[in-house]
Amino acid sequence: MTDLKPCPFCGGEASFKPRSFKTSCDLCGAYVPTGATSSDESIAAWNHRAPSAALIRAEEALVPFDEMAGEMFARNWNDDGVAISFITQNGPLRLTFKEFRAVRAALSEIKKLRGE
Repeated sequence: MTDLKPCPFCGGEASFKPRSFKTSCDLCGAYVPTGATSSDESIAAWNHRAPSAALIRAEEALVPFDEMAGEMFARNWNDDGVAISFITQNGPLRLTFKEFRAVRAALSEIKKLRGE
């Protein structure tokens, strides 16, 4: 049968009930009311996870850094050197290429969490 994600509320295992086209948590009973008319619809609705507001804000904040990292990679910046330096309200800020790569890795993980 199709792989079902764990319950988003309690982490319990889920199961699909073919007669009612209902997928629900075996532990807490949570389910997604879908009006599904097929097993594929019901399972897809259960497995869908909306991104959290915090995840969306983090992704939006990191996108400009991801773009800058891509440009710097194309220019062959040195991993250990300072990639960019600028003045902020809290004083000077220096970011290395290594830090930019970490941002790109974080964005990649966010995309995985969002199921992209």
